[in-house]
Amino acid sequence: MAARGYAVTACDFSPRAVEEARRRAPEGAPVRYEVRDVTGPAPPEPYPVVLDRGVLHTCPTDRERRTFAAAMARACGPGGLWVHAGAAALGEEDALDQSGGPSWTIEETFRAAVAPWFTVLDLRVAAFGREPGVTDWPARYAVLRRGPDA
Repeated sequence: MAARGYAVTACDFSPRAVEEARRRAPEGAPVRYEVRDVTGPAPPEPYPVVLDRGVLHTCPTDRERRTFAAAMARACGPGGLWVHAGAAALGEEDALDQSGGPSWTIEETFRAAVAPWFTVLDLRVAAFGREPGVTDWPARYAVLRRGPDA
């Protein structure tokens, strides 16, 4: 995104993850890095677009998913977009035991978590990657728009 001229802020609650992101970025990349818990206070200025890659599916309960969706609403502001990419369950029987890994959710669970704040503009399920046993699970890709009164 930064290479295409966008102002980018990358954040994670883990200082180690932020440092690793800095290390992997091309030298001089115009990215501001922050160690921040996105479920905490809203940023000073909302972003027009926020991206979550593999965060929502780490929330094992409905309450945690709603808390994260509310944080995305605060981060992007009214009319803003949330681009989501994360693990997806194709049906109840495909959902993982949440005690041992990501809390893959079915579409209905995902939609219920985001509905108070967002309209789903596009939602697709595709392979996350191609490496057997490592990244070949179903992934949900969604674009959501925050409502004006959320």
